[in-house]
Amino acid sequence: MIAYVVIAPLFGAVAQKLPRRSLLDILRACVVAALITIMTFDVLFLMNGFAFVLSAAFVLSVTLPARTDGSLGEPFWTRVTKGARIYLKTPRLRGLLALSMAVSSAGAMQIVNTSVKDGRAQNSTTTPTDIHTKSMNTTS
Repeated sequence: MIAYVVIAPLFGAVAQKLPRRSLLDILRACVVAALITIMTFDVLFLMNGFAFVLSAAFVLSVTLPARTDGSLGEPFWTRVTKGARIYLKTPRLRGLLALSMAVSSAGAMQIVNTSVKDGRAQNSTTTPTDIHTKSMNTTS
């Protein structure tokens, strides 16, 4: 409710159409931006560490309900691979997996090629013609 009161007047009609979670994300980003301008890095790092410890305490305080799905009798490997088998049986998800692999491969190639190119340019004064000339001299 506070998020609607604080953010809705600032963002007008757009903020009223956003779900409450999105409004809280916007508010959190605004608070962090304000804190960065007035606090030092050391204080922000300590606050981040405290928030991590507090989050871990909340996670550890949760009690999980007892399992009622009847899968306790299934073999371990069957239970481990159940999610992947369900995922791969769904045609739309298989297509999404293929698309994700293609995008990841292209991104990986870009990262590797950029690193190699930048590393060669920074660490060496050798040009491609020097490399070609050197390889021609070794074969003669």
